Amino acid sequence: MDEDLKGFKIAGFVLGLISTITGGLLMAILGLVFSGKCRNRLKETGEKDGLVTAGFVLSIIGLARTIVAVIIVFAVFFMSMFAMIASSSSSSYPSSSYSSYSSSYSSPYSGSSSYRY
Repeated sequence: MDEDLKGFKIAGFVLGLISTITGGLLMAILGLVFSGKCRNRLKETGEKDGLVTAGFVLSIIGLARTIVAVIIVFAVFFMSMFAMIASSSSSSYPSSSYSSYSSSYSSPYSGSSSYRY
């Protein structure tokens, strides 16, 4: 039983290792598939193999690392987009232009003596 799983064991371990180092999503998924297939076969016979477990764990770490990296990239992208939108909207309406309107307008109710009733 061990000889026909030897290729799957090595492939699962190598793909898991590569996915942990480089963060490849496809490598992590393939490492999980190969290591999971070996784990299920070995579980039926009651055997244990450290290479299969290491490939499975490394594939899970690589998958988690890739997912976290994608979330961080999207978060940074959207935060920069929101910052760009916020800075462009605030620069098109300067606050100093409103103060010039209020100073040139005099209300008849402001108490000035130029208006008589």
